[in-house]
Amino acid sequence: HFEAGLGGVMSRQQDGGLLPRAFPNAGVWCWVNSLLQALGSLTDERWWALLDGEPRFGATDLLSALAEALRWINRRPLPGQTDDLADGFPPRAVKLALERALLEECQLSPSAEQDVHEALLQVLEGIDVCLLRRQVHAARRLVPRSGLAPLGPFLRLGAGTSAEASALAAARLALVEGWVGLLEETRVCLECGLRTADRCEVRQAFRCLSLDLPPPGGDIVSALWSAYGGEKPERVDGVICPRCSLFASLLRCRNEAVHFSLPAQRACRLLRSCMEAADGVVPSEALLPLGVTSWAEARSPTLRSHTIVRAPRVLALHLRRLGYGPWGPTKSEAFVGYPPSLDLRAEAAASAAAAPPHALRAVVSHFGSALGGHYVALRRWTPPGLPCPSSWLLLPMLPGPLLRAALRGRHLACAASAFGVPWLCADDDRLSWVGVREALDQRGAYLLLYEAPPC
Repeated sequence: HFEAGLGGVMSRQQDGGLLPRAFPNAGVWCWVNSLLQALGSLTDERWWALLDGEPRFGATDLLSALAEALRWINRRPLPGQTDDLADGFPPRAVKLALERALLEECQLSPSAEQDVHEALLQVLEGIDVCLLRRQVHAARRLVPRSGLAPLGPFLRLGAGTSAEASALAAARLALVEGWVGLLEETRVCLECGLRTADRCEVRQAFRCLSLDLPPPGGDIVSALWSAYGGEKPERVDGVICPRCSLFASLLRCRNEAVHFSLPAQRACRLLRSCMEAADGVVPSEALLPLGVTSWAEARSPTLRSHTIVRAPRVLALHLRRLGYGPWGPTKSEAFVGYPPSLDLRAEAAASAAAAPPHALRAVVSHFGSALGGHYVALRRWTPPGLPCPSSWLLLPMLPGPLLRAALRGRHLACAASAFGVPWLCADDDRLSWVGVREALDQRGAYLLLYEAPPC
């Protein structure tokens, strides 16, 4: 296990109840603990409003179990409750409910080792499914059934309200805006030179960006813009090109028209008019057969690049440390630097020029080999009752004794306001304060969460 901290592991009695909670690790629960601590480090009120929504339809789904676990970890009771009431939640019951929800709705077994990157994507997908399911139930409750009207008070038919359905729709929108970004895929055919761009909200959406490890001396910023800045396109063979397909279809129809085929002659006229009208750029309608008896699909080598068009409020970055060698799976231990704030305005697309900078909220590190290991999360933490300072993007470079004295004493509010939000190392249920240098110097960094400040 990874040991970190400037003042050692601190219990609740030592720090006055200002540390977050954590579940004990009875086996391979470390990936769940790290994922929960990373999600609990977010400060966006829309994210917490989504979690604090009333679970009207099934209190045992993934969203309800995750919300209860994160509230218990962050000492964040529901409105109208106190922290003492939140302490009354039995940790075992919260843990069992989360285990059941992860297994049933995400097919993630907490008793087996999991990839925290894949687990994050499946949990976000499970939250979206839970919200969609609640929306469907709310819509069904809005429509009364005439044949079962006498049983309405018992079946709760037609008992829903439009405000309830609107709240669920707003929750799904908050999830999309918070976690889903948009890429633009640009393709350049090496045979005909056709350049196409795709910004489809479905095909080009992303929840997490996977990055290849940069060369020695590089950092995560260079890896990000190398993969998703449009700077270095990759060659892809066998991509269907619309213009090349149009030329191939025209050639095939001409060969058939030589044998006095009337459909082929009509198809030639249609294809030639389509090419002339497009003025060298094939429209999407040209991809349809348009009466062509034998449509040809031409595959050609293509240069493909991606550009970030819209970044989500929570930007998740995953470093591809796993690979395959001649003796099986391998893992790279190369150090990759990452900044405390990520400004996407510098090199993003023009439509993303107004995006605010993102601040680092959590770092999930993996220590071990490609066949197994241990996850540790480093997260930023604002104790309950203390507002997040306005200068939370400016991370302090405090020496260990000063940070330990400021955070262990009774001047935590002054320290947080003056020096920014402190960092914590969560090694399962062992929590300790760490300095910024240690938070930005994790050799095993595997998953990073950047969050945009509230607008």
